[in-house]
Amino acid sequence: MNGALPAYVIRPMLNVATAFVQQALLGLGDGVIEAGRVDYRGPFSMTLQTWNTNNHQQTYGVLGAAIAALRDYMAENGYGAASFVIFDGANEVGKGVVGPEG
Repeated sequence: MNGALPAYVIRPMLNVATAFVQQALLGLGDGVIEAGRVDYRGPFSMTLQTWNTNNHQQTYGVLGAAIAALRDYMAENGYGAASFVIFDGANEVGKGVVGPEG
C-alpha cells in the first residue's frame, strides 16, 4: 500500500468500481476493456485507474476479480492508496492504482 486513508474514503471507491464493472458485465459481457484502460472517478475525489501490460488485455471479469481481491486485502490489512498488478491466471495483464485524484 502507498499510504493509509480512512476506510470511509476508500471503501466507497471500491464499491462503486465494483458496481461499474458489474454494469459493464451485464451490458457488454465479459469483453476486453475498451482502449486498454480504466479511469474511474468515485466518491471523495478518489480514482481507480488500470491499464494493460505485457501485451495482454484486461477484461471486465478479470478487473472485477482484481477489485474483489483488493477489497478483501484492505478489509484485512487496512485501507489506503495502493498500486496493484492484475493477473489472469499466470499472465500479468494489467496494473492499477487506487487513491486520491491527482
